[in-house]
Amino acid sequence: MEPKTHQLTSSGVSLVSINIPSEVQSHDPEAELIERAKAEPDAFGTLYRMHYQAITAYLYRRVGDQSLAEDLAADTFIAAFRSIRKYQCRGVPFRSWLYRIAWNKASRWHTKHKRRIPAPISQGVTQDKCQQQRNELVRAAIESLCERDKSIVTLVYFTPLNTEQVAEALGVPSGTVKSRLSRARKALATQIERLGGVS
Repeated sequence: MEPKTHQLTSSGVSLVSINIPSEVQSHDPEAELIERAKAEPDAFGTLYRMHYQAITAYLYRRVGDQSLAEDLAADTFIAAFRSIRKYQCRGVPFRSWLYRIAWNKASRWHTKHKRRIPAPISQGVTQDKCQQQRNELVRAAIESLCERDKSIVTLVYFTPLNTEQVAEALGVPSGTVKSRLSRARKALATQIERLGGVS
């Protein structure tokens, strides 16, 4: 049986085409909720409550500030609400689409605000302060990667998506995710060392 091609689209989000065999397109309560959300704001509110915590947690790991993460999460869901009628995906987690929008929001914020590179980890600081400095170094190193490497690292390590789901979100084969991740890890290690190192 020929597989059907479905598309994952959003304003500001790259087109993703996904082949889902017809025989696996079974009853999905969330898919029905998504269809309702295209006409009923209350249904979208249910989707919001289902996914808000996960999206905010991802954004917090990207920006390191809870209030900012909540603001970016709000922007993410506003963008999703505006584009929900264009959403045409079956068999792929709705959250993958939300992560992709959130990734764009965080990347644009970092581009606009060009955060100061943190100083190398110093001696004689408290354990909590040292951990905070490590987190800032890693975050700065991640944000200094090229967009392709950054997308792989943040979606693999900052979300519960598996390799196949990350591939679906980015519109690439799973093998490409694995090869890009290997390269991104090496680039990340180099950046961490350049910025001061993490022991």
